[in-house]
Amino acid sequence: MKPNNILGLSHGFLLGHLQSVGLDFPKNISVVAVCPKGMGPSVRRLYVQGKDINGAGIYASFAVHQLAPLHEPIESIVTEVFGMILTLIIFRSLIRWQCYKYLCQQMLQNQLIEQQYEPLHMLF
Repeated sequence: MKPNNILGLSHGFLLGHLQSVGLDFPKNISVVAVCPKGMGPSVRRLYVQGKDINGAGIYASFAVHQLAPLHEPIESIVTEVFGMILTLIIFRSLIRWQCYKYLCQQMLQNQLIEQQYEPLHMLF
């Protein structure tokens, strides 16, 4: 990537992998994540629905791993991206938290399924 560009992610798995092998992103780029809060099909369905129904959309968080010198504030860039995916509420976060949250959520969900809890009782 060119210096001062922005690498946008939708989850924190790449950062988790890089750190597990002792690597990181180049320091001359900004790394941000826009993480929709939902499974792929529901994110897509609510995105399409939001194009036709005013006020529809999905929750999301944005996370900043690192910032390189930019021409405009990161909040304005992230706000533009959130507008494109029709997000209703924005949560600030860290990319590594997005990775850990998803991994822990999946482990808990798998354990509940193994214990034969009905999916309707799971609050994810």
